[in-house]
Amino acid sequence: VLKKEHCNLLAGCTLNPEDVMRVKQIMVNSILATDMNIHSDMMSDLERLPSTAFDREDGSATKHLDALIGLIIHTADLSTNCLTLEIAKIWGSRCLKEFKHQAEKEQSLGLDVTPFMSNLESEKDRAKTQ
Repeated sequence: VLKKEHCNLLAGCTLNPEDVMRVKQIMVNSILATDMNIHSDMMSDLERLPSTAFDREDGSATKHLDALIGLIIHTADLSTNCLTLEIAKIWGSRCLKEFKHQAEKEQSLGLDVTPFMSNLESEKDRAKTQ
């Protein structure tokens, strides 16, 4: 997506190439942090994180920054369960629309369609994605 000029959030920025790559890596890691398949691993990583992980004096903050960003994104993603039903329905509808578009794009490119993103016409199938 970032290769398309109209989608590139970093186009025109003054970051050096190394920093651009770092930002892209943070973006990818943040997206991957929303995957519930890694929830247990993330919780284990959090438990093993030393209490001094983000002390600026010992220089460990940078080392653990990716883990912290991932945990924040993961927590925000899980917090959708705390939304009111009215707002949850709106967000659920948006997610289902995104899934449908992705499945259509995968199919148009001749790729295997991500299973949970296809056949979302029935209410029962839509409910399974939540």
